[in-house]
Amino acid sequence: MESDSDFCRRMLAEELKRHKKEQKILFSSALTGGVGVGLFLLRFFVIPYLGENELAQNVIVFFAFALMGYTGIIVLTFMFARRWLMQVQFLLTWVALPVLFIKIMEMLE
Repeated sequence: MESDSDFCRRMLAEELKRHKKEQKILFSSALTGGVGVGLFLLRFFVIPYLGENELAQNVIVFFAFALMGYTGIIVLTFMFARRWLMQVQFLLTWVALPVLFIKIMEMLE
């Protein structure tokens, strides 16, 4: 039979493991948001080289807002529904972002 201290130790280990995963998700999300903000600011320097190509400018802005939105959703999920964080991150990474990339590719055609 398991003693109370073993049970507490096992629960603490599981809690620490979940906390480390949450930290990794938030860190990668912060990096993604930084890339989005960087793209948004970089477009002011890139626009003179794009000329009058409105489509390319719109794609850069759309992609920048998509990355910043990804970070916003992850942070809001962390703040209000922490137990769903890993599922939301999986859904955004493997469903939402590929759909947005497909939309971008359709815009370019």
